[in-house]
Amino acid sequence: MFLKAKEYFDTNNQVDADVLDVNSDGAVLAMDHSGIPSNKFAWLEFILGQNRSVKALGQVETIKDVESGVVISFAFKHIFPDDRKVLMDYLGVIAA
Repeated sequence: MFLKAKEYFDTNNQVDADVLDVNSDGAVLAMDHSGIPSNKFAWLEFILGQNRSVKALGQVETIKDVESGVVISFAFKHIFPDDRKVLMDYLGVIAA
């Protein structure tokens, strides 16, 4: 799966990330060390292409240090219903 994401700590602090896995419950993102959240929550924006993106509030479940940075598992705590539908439709298309 080739999907990009951004992690937002606040409106002025964002980190680009590669999506390693995503489903209806959460996501696993790889990023450099600047992507380690300072608290348990971060807004995640998934860039779907064709000027489409969706946002989800993620809660950190695990952080794994790797050579190229960190891999962070997030559980989704909130996704707006329209964004959830767009994300699930997108995932259904790439899985087919």
